Amino acid sequence: MKLYQTLVWGLNAAELLSCIVAFAHFKKLQSTKWRLLPFYLLLIFVFEMLGRYLATSPTLIKYNPMLYNYISFPLQFLFFFWIFYHDIYFEKVKKYILAAMVIYLVAVIADKIYFNDKQYFFYSFSYSVGNILLLIMLMRYFYRLSISEEILGFSHSLMFWFSLGVVIYYIGTLPLWSLRNVLVFKYPKIFLPYATIGLGLSISMYILFIIGIVKCKLK
Repeated sequence: MKLYQTLVWGLNAAELLSCIVAFAHFKKLQSTKWRLLPFYLLLIFVFEMLGRYLATSPTLIKYNPMLYNYISFPLQFLFFFWIFYHDIYFEKVKKYILAAMVIYLVAVIADKIYFNDKQYFFYSFSYSVGNILLLIMLMRYFYRLSISEEILGFSHSLMFWFSLGVVIYYIGTLPLWSLRNVLVFKYPKIFLPYATIGLGLSISMYILFIIGIVKCKLK
């Protein structure tokens, strides 16, 4: 438990640091598709802090599921889809990105209907749908990168570091979040170690974001 709490604070520090670094490099981001990245990272940090605050109060903790299921998680997936929508490798398939956004939002609504009278914290269906759609986009990106000349300069591509971070965390923790309700209520001894690993993967994602922001050369 001590390691878990340490990693929670470590994640918050990584989120804040990535936000600071993004704003520090805003000048080179502002005329590109990455112009919203600093604000996205800021919102994620604010939501995390708000969630921690709500969890400290027995009367406010009931709002935590609403914060994450209806605001934080949809923001994350829609932002990722938006980034891919504006990437050169998705120029000819933009309509499919828009379709993915619609499918994900429908899944969120479906979760709301299904879980409306249940006491679950996490909407696993919509998260799983968003994750699978994200995986398809990531696979296309890495494939197109591997056969392009840009592979030679991948270390200076923010899209590469961003996608690498996303694939490490979101795909690495897909089983954890897809089965979260089952693991929390029926297999807590499995959930805590996996959740601890998930925190480590999340920290790694933000570290990769920082590396990408610092090293990137944007046109």
